[in-house]
Amino acid sequence: MNYFQQLKKLNDFFKNNWPPEFQRYMKSRGIKPSTAKEFEVGYNGGKLIINFPSNYTNNLITFPMYDMFGRVVAFRCRNLDTAPRKMGNLDYEPPRYIGNHNYLALYEAGRMIFNLPKVLTKYYNRRVFVVEGPFDMISLWQVGIKNVVSLNTNNMSEIQAEILYRYFDKIVFVLDDGASGDEMLMVKKAFIKTHPHIGKLQLLKVKFQQPYKDPNDILSNNLDLLRFIKENKQII
Repeated sequence: MNYFQQLKKLNDFFKNNWPPEFQRYMKSRGIKPSTAKEFEVGYNGGKLIINFPSNYTNNLITFPMYDMFGRVVAFRCRNLDTAPRKMGNLDYEPPRYIGNHNYLALYEAGRMIFNLPKVLTKYYNRRVFVVEGPFDMISLWQVGIKNVVSLNTNNMSEIQAEILYRYFDKIVFVLDDGASGDEMLMVKKAFIKTHPHIGKLQLLKVKFQQPYKDPNDILSNNLDLLRFIKENKQII
């Protein structure tokens, strides 16, 4: 069994494994079961994942990441065990998001754009909405914004900028509240560095204000996410 077959087998198990804790968490995030099925969101209660840190294999929400050939190439996971703990004499706070794409040379986070294959094959119209994480992405998809992708990071790489520039003319960044300043400047610099004459591209951002820090916050509080995005777009 090769690498891709092993990941497919794992994903087939995860996406059909919805214990009560998974269902409660997804409901708390405002995500419908039909949306979770569309993106094959699953749950890992302890299975080892290839090239994955062995101390993070339990109580994970799993998102499979596909390449343009329809193969699962990595997992992005939401860790549900984030309570501070002791590691020796040090206080330690486990990461919220982890994934084996951080440990693979070919599929590292900065080289991937989550959901890009689906957008290009099913919902392509030269415009794209860009979010940071997987829950924000499926939140936009759930309210009708199908041409949405996730960077899986708050620091867009030059490779990701190159990919977005190649396929899209209008890019709307729906990044978290903390991304309103320096991070948005870094986004613009990444595009300018790869394409100094950036005339064809329109860059927009959606501004969030407390108490809502990201798209999923809007959705999970039963607010109109689509209307919020339309009313809060700004030119970068």
